[in-house]
Amino acid sequence: MRSTGRRTLAGNTDPAYTLTNLSLLMPRALRRFDLSATIYNIFNVTYGNPGTTEHLQDVILQDGRSFRLKTTMHF
Repeated sequence: MRSTGRRTLAGNTDPAYTLTNLSLLMPRALRRFDLSATIYNIFNVTYGNPGTTEHLQDVILQDGRSFRLKTTMHF
């Protein structure tokens, strides 16, 4: 299957993209706590989504690489 992107309202093509994320989970790492870490968009791909009639931009750029750390406590 070939991915060709999406058409914008201005008739341009928003290029196709692939995002890679990585999550690590350590259940019960500290007795009652789960720890997790996630990196989103590991390769820092530049991508966007077509705007709608309420937007001035033809393509709305999205976030680059981001991180999340999470702790969950069990009762």
